[in-house]
Amino acid sequence: MIAVLLCCEGPDDQGRKKYIDGEYIQSDGVMQILIKKTSGRNDLNFVVKQRQDLKAISIRKKYLNKQQMTSLRLARLAQKEKCTHIAYHRDEDNKGLGEMYDQVKGYFKDAEANKTSCLAIVPQHMTESWLLSDKNAFKQVFGEIPAKPAALPPKPEETWGNKGTDKHPKRYLERVLAQYHHTTVSSEIYAEIAENSDIDVLRERCRESFDKKFYTDMQSFITTETAP
Repeated sequence: MIAVLLCCEGPDDQGRKKYIDGEYIQSDGVMQILIKKTSGRNDLNFVVKQRQDLKAISIRKKYLNKQQMTSLRLARLAQKEKCTHIAYHRDEDNKGLGEMYDQVKGYFKDAEANKTSCLAIVPQHMTESWLLSDKNAFKQVFGEIPAKPAALPPKPEETWGNKGTDKHPKRYLERVLAQYHHTTVSSEIYAEIAENSDIDVLRERCRESFDKKFYTDMQSFITTETAP
C-alpha cells in the first residue's frame, strides 16, 4: 500500500469518519476518489488531516513565515504518519489560480527535500466547480440530467459570485441538487457525483485547474519511481 497524507479544507472534500462496528472509519471523499480515478490505482492508503491538525504541530522556530511553517509541519506530519506522498487541497476562492497554486507548491519544500512526492490540488474556484462539470454524473446518481432553471453552468471554472448568491459554486450546486429534492448537501452526495464523473469530461470542462494542473501533476505524483 502507498501511504498518502491528504490535507483538505473540510469533510465535503475529504469525506467523513463513520462509526462502524465500534470504530471510526474514514469514508472516501471527492479528493480520494479523484486521485484514485486519475492515477488508476487502488493501492492507496489515505491518512486524512485538516489544516488545524497541522497547526497543532509545535514549531519552535518563530522566525519562520507562514509558508515556511506549513512546509515544515507537513514534512514532520508525513514523517510521523510514515507517508511517502502528500496531497494538499486548497480552494482558489477567486484569489487567483496561479497565485494559490504557487502558494501550495511552496508548502512542499521541506517534504520534497526528504524525497516525498507532493501534489497540489487547487480547484478554480472551489471543489464544487469540478462537481458541476459532468451532467451524466448527475444522471447516474439521480436518474436525470440537470435541467433548467438549475442546469449545470456552461463554464464551471468561470462561474463565480459572492457567497450566498446564485453564481457562488456551492450555492449553484445546492440549486442543482434541489431539483432532485435534496435540500441539504452532504459529503456523501459530493462523493457520489465525483465517483460518477468522467475524468475526460472534467479535463475538457475544467482545463485550467483540473486538466493543466491536477491531471498533469498526477502523472508524476504516483509512478513506479515514487511508489515505495
